[in-house]
Amino acid sequence: MVSKVECSSVIILLICLLKIENIRAQCTKPSFGENRVLTPESYSKESFPEGSTAEFQCATGYVTALPGASKTVTCTGGRWSDLTLQCKKRSCGPLGDIPSGRYTYSPEGDEGLLLGAIATPECDKGYVLTGNNRTCTVKGWDDRDAICEEVNCEPPPPTVPENGKPTEPLEDVYKYQTVITYSCNEGYVLSGHDSISCLETGQFETPPKCIKLSCGVLEVDPNAMTTGARPPYSLGSLVTFVCKTGFTMEGASELKCVESGWSSSPPRCIELQTTTTTRPPTPRTTRPTTKELQTTTTTTTTREPAPKITMPTTKGGVLRKYKSWSAH
Repeated sequence: MVSKVECSSVIILLICLLKIENIRAQCTKPSFGENRVLTPESYSKESFPEGSTAEFQCATGYVTALPGASKTVTCTGGRWSDLTLQCKKRSCGPLGDIPSGRYTYSPEGDEGLLLGAIATPECDKGYVLTGNNRTCTVKGWDDRDAICEEVNCEPPPPTVPENGKPTEPLEDVYKYQTVITYSCNEGYVLSGHDSISCLETGQFETPPKCIKLSCGVLEVDPNAMTTGARPPYSLGSLVTFVCKTGFTMEGASELKCVESGWSSSPPRCIELQTTTTTRPPTPRTTRPTTKELQTTTTTTTTREPAPKITMPTTKGGVLRKYKSWSAH
């Protein structure tokens, strides 16, 4: 017969075994990636025994990608079931148009409207931007809408250009691409364009200059001659210098009337230095002396004397022929 003490021991052992098995069947706190998180209720639980469930939701800045997907998982045999909930970045949507401007998004495409994307404002040419880049946050686009304001230019100083003036009175402010036209005083001519425009930078182009119509009188070297333009010399006149014979030029041979005056100083004519050339002595021709003539070999040719012919004489009325030769 089993005693009461033995029964009690068996009961206690069974209870302990059941508790041990129950501990083994519990699950740890589940996690399925940073964009899917436990609900506050499930996150506050300290234990997840066999058969218990845990509920998930999308993290801040993310939304459900598959409507109707299950948000709960179950602890079975110490392991969690698969979570079918899928989450994606929330979209901030496109920003409204900026008058005389636009937004560009980074990254490009659909990603440029999702959480973390950046919208950069840009203005049309002739407009200046007031505003900053905007970022897609969990609450939507941050910051305020940018503004594109038309460029304005302040007028140039009224004293510019020297010896000239605007054709019309200057205004306080000029809009983008507005034009100011200039003219020069009598005796001066414009150098450059006669008008300037208000640029997109908010500054006017450089005004033209007014220069004198002519250059001063040239100082010509007394040993030089000039060709080309004659006084008075207008802008662009060309004068060419030539030195007289026996002189060489020092300086530019051609001068031009430019905005700042003559292109260079008039040249000088320097006299050439004469030099004496010494020739080598001419060889003297002399007649041979008597002694030299005596030593000269001469050749004498002796001819044989011609036969001597005597005229025939008549004796007794008979013509006789005689032939005689001189002795050798």
